[in-house]
Amino acid sequence: MTWLEERRLRLTALNFGLIINRKPHSNSAPVIKQLLYTTIDCAAMRYGKSNEKVALQHLSDHIKKYIEECGLFVDDEELPFLAATSEGLIDDDRIFEVTCLAS
Repeated sequence: MTWLEERRLRLTALNFGLIINRKPHSNSAPVIKQLLYTTIDCAAMRYGKSNEKVALQHLSDHIKKYIEECGLFVDDEELPFLAATSEGLIDDDRIFEVTCLAS
């Protein structure tokens, strides 16, 4: 499976609000459709994606540490339905998300 397919099978910080704020007896189909089939593609997202590597290099230079690029973290044994997305791993125990704002 691809990164996106794996991510869509799990709760992440980005989609947790959709689940936790849903009314118990409401129709779940719209939420499921949004989680499984929505892809965000706008100028701001494209800008952020195209500048992630530059931001990672600036951070690496600033903190004087190697940053290993990574993606999706899943605890397959304990909580396989939860995931954390991350652009970088520092010292094998710190992950972080890069956000490059267009404005």
